[in-house]
Amino acid sequence: MPSGPSGSLPQRLRALREEHWRDAPLTQSQLAKALSGDRSASSPLISAWENGTKTPPPSRIEAYATFFETDPPARVAIGVAALPKGAQVEIDAVVALPD
Repeated sequence: MPSGPSGSLPQRLRALREEHWRDAPLTQSQLAKALSGDRSASSPLISAWENGTKTPPPSRIEAYATFFETDPPARVAIGVAALPKGAQVEIDAVVALPD
């Protein structure tokens, strides 16, 4: 297994998924869905890459690099006991304005 100053490849892959976007960590299932383009990926496959039982091919490592070089998805999470006026759903919008 390749190893470098930041640890082994499986350790780095797991760290990218869990720590790259600290406010929005990804599950293995979410990452598998995001990486499923021409070839499908699955949670067990991501798990195998992260525990070192399988090594991702270069094309998948490139997909990781491309995916993690982007900004994290915008998310809003608010917990309340009840919404005003008996509402059952609250909708928020996060908008990116051009510079």
